[in-house]
Amino acid sequence: MSTLYIRDCPESLHQTLTERAQAGRRSLNAEVLALLEAGVQADAQRRQSAALLTRIARRRKSLSSSAVDAVDLIREDRAR
Repeated sequence: MSTLYIRDCPESLHQTLTERAQAGRRSLNAEVLALLEAGVQADAQRRQSAALLTRIARRRKSLSSSAVDAVDLIREDRAR
């Protein structure tokens, strides 16, 4: 298992983390690890969502340039 040291942690942050750890009945180390893990997972989900939205936007753009406008089709059908 690796060790991670955090230097120059502001006292207010340390106090907040300590309070959260006590409220969750965990050690400070366990609380920090849980927060880091949650943050990394959230970041991974944001990146996946952004990639998916980019693919959707590209797909929409490629489809809209080749798609026929529905209004034109309706007008053409009415003209028959």
